[in-house]
Amino acid sequence: MVEYDLVIKNARIRGKPKDKLYTIVVENDKIAKITEESNYHGKTEIDARGFLVIPPFFNMHFHLDSVLTLGDPRFNESGTLWEGIAIWAERKKKLTIDEMLSRVERAVKWMAVYGTLWLRTHADTTEKTLTTVKGLVKAKELFKDIINIQVTAFPQDGILTEPENAELLEKALELGADNVGMIPHNEYTRFDGARSVEIAFDLAQKYNKDIDGHVDETDDPWSRNFEVVVRETFRRKYHGRVAAGHVTASHSWDPVYRNRIFGLAAQAGVSIVPNPLINIHLQGRFDIYPKRRGMAPIRIALEK
Repeated sequence: MVEYDLVIKNARIRGKPKDKLYTIVVENDKIAKITEESNYHGKTEIDARGFLVIPPFFNMHFHLDSVLTLGDPRFNESGTLWEGIAIWAERKKKLTIDEMLSRVERAVKWMAVYGTLWLRTHADTTEKTLTTVKGLVKAKELFKDIINIQVTAFPQDGILTEPENAELLEKALELGADNVGMIPHNEYTRFDGARSVEIAFDLAQKYNKDIDGHVDETDDPWSRNFEVVVRETFRRKYHGRVAAGHVTASHSWDPVYRNRIFGLAAQAGVSIVPNPLINIHLQGRFDIYPKRRGMAPIRIALEK
């Protein structure tokens, strides 16, 4: 009798007839077969009892280093991104790896219970001791049987705002971070923003890493760092290896400009990762009325 690694029986499958139950056979971490036959056996067997079986959820944008710290050291009274960053700057001064791992463990177990088994988290590289990076790289290994974690080296306060930040970003890659981050709209000038994008791509190429940046997370219609990200993707032949988080400024861009840049982004294979839960809360805080929603218009982007 052949015994497979995992067999799930009596499962309903999305897209297949609702009145039929299926057996899912897994071998070497891959689905080997989906069949109506039930005479399969596994080292581990699960009876789905007629429930729907679906692939796990992917969380493409998270910050495990700050998870479960709401109100510590204080609450974000203005509701703005900028106060949130200032609060985190205070909180990260007292980070320890053990304290952070305790919070991370609770968070990833909650995620797994609700079906999220793949997670990309950002680790703040402008925390000078890189405790964030060291802790999350350790978490990736500690919790690998629960969830698959990727760590993005993220220069929260900017790459060019302090002399050592670029060096710290590179050090994070040497410590085991999987992706290179950026935050060009948080640099001092738009010229620094463009240069910071180039530095991030330089490091990504040097270490053969993917790019995942916070880009244009603002209501400012003149925040257009996304076009630099797209340009560098073309120049570096990084098609399909670049993600831009938030891009909320695109909600406020001129429609003609937005149409052009979204078309180029589609050609370059640059992904936009919207964050509706956080950005519906953060955006429009400087508006009077009406207040904009400030979400990246993904439906428009998907038409490209």
